[in-house]
Amino acid sequence: MKKKGLILVYLLCATITLHAQKFGDYVPPIRGAGYPEITENTKIVYTDRSSAYSTLTTNATDFSDGVALYEDPRSRMWGIIDTAGNILLKPTITLGIAEPEPRFYKGRAAINAKDREGIWMINKKGETVAKWPHIKTVPHFVNGYAGVIFQDYAGKKMSGYINTEGKVVFPKLTQGYQGFASVPTMRYFKDDMCPYKCLKSNQWGFFNSKGEIVITAQYQDVLEFSEGLCGVKDGDKWGFINTKGETVLNFIYSKKPTSFSNGYAIVYRLSDRMYCFIDTTGAIKYSANNVINFSKEGIAIIDKGGKTYMINPNLEVVKRLGQLDLTDSYHKNTAQFEECSDFWVLRPSNFNSHIVTDHNLKPIFWSYSLNAFHDGLSYIIFDDPNDTQNRQSGYVNKKGEIVILFKANEF
Repeated sequence: MKKKGLILVYLLCATITLHAQKFGDYVPPIRGAGYPEITENTKIVYTDRSSAYSTLTTNATDFSDGVALYEDPRSRMWGIIDTAGNILLKPTITLGIAEPEPRFYKGRAAINAKDREGIWMINKKGETVAKWPHIKTVPHFVNGYAGVIFQDYAGKKMSGYINTEGKVVFPKLTQGYQGFASVPTMRYFKDDMCPYKCLKSNQWGFFNSKGEIVITAQYQDVLEFSEGLCGVKDGDKWGFINTKGETVLNFIYSKKPTSFSNGYAIVYRLSDRMYCFIDTTGAIKYSANNVINFSKEGIAIIDKGGKTYMINPNLEVVKRLGQLDLTDSYHKNTAQFEECSDFWVLRPSNFNSHIVTDHNLKPIFWSYSLNAFHDGLSYIIFDDPNDTQNRQSGYVNKKGEIVILFKANEF
């Protein structure tokens, strides 16, 4: 089971390590970013902890389909809560080794329980609704399908895809088992095209929603289709193809590009080490020393001439980002951005923290660990503002309010 909160840990810069490790000395990585707020509406979920676990945070999964699993630190059993913090099932589920973690889809989740054969499907009350002894890996459903290792009628292990009833689909994509690494990844259909990997050749191709192979496996790596084009790697270079598999932009790009968004993709030009915005004809429309991130809405954070800017979908500079201290000594050229639909997550590579800002990059809050948002909430680990020697865990909304807080029983 993945342990939530142990993701994306960064080493502190040597110049601030000693100071930052004193939890009592609050060192705001960005001016204006404070602690997540515990409000009168915060729902407390108590877990049973012995003294041996008194300083540990509670592990929990991301929300999916309105629910999440959380672990009781003492019993090591898992329960189910909803987005309001209501306990749907007290910790009674014992999970086996499950990689990746269980995720609900249309009211059901697959679990790999200890001392049980195959996969069991449970509902949001924790009740068993189906048993799939022939499925050997935990499925994560995307658009109703999941990649798994399964056992066929002859008892032979195979790699392929199933639907939500546990039935094998897309038979043309079923392949012989070649080790645990052969679990196929189910990716999203874009332009009715989904990437697949041929295990024998270790190359990628595409199939459609009918399970028909449209583009045979021939590429070393692929993106997903967007705006009718897809970035693919042939040899050591990247280019773009259309849904017929025809080369539209030649294989001349040395680094993995972005997918097209709002008419532009970002490619790397090795000759002068510049990142270039190209249109669907390959024409360069804008360039920068670095593109820190490029959102789905076409908003980009760029570095040009040693200065950091935000540009809009028309490639026009809308603001300089000096107010975020990106030009300060320990922030310059070290920040990474992650776009999350309607806000940004700033993760300075030399400070063990995540800073959430709005799209105007106004800081909202910061924490030591922050997962992706699902159903409007993110699992978070943060300092207790009243006792910075201890850390707490729970779920935060996009306003920086703690919606669910895990706390230990006092006795």
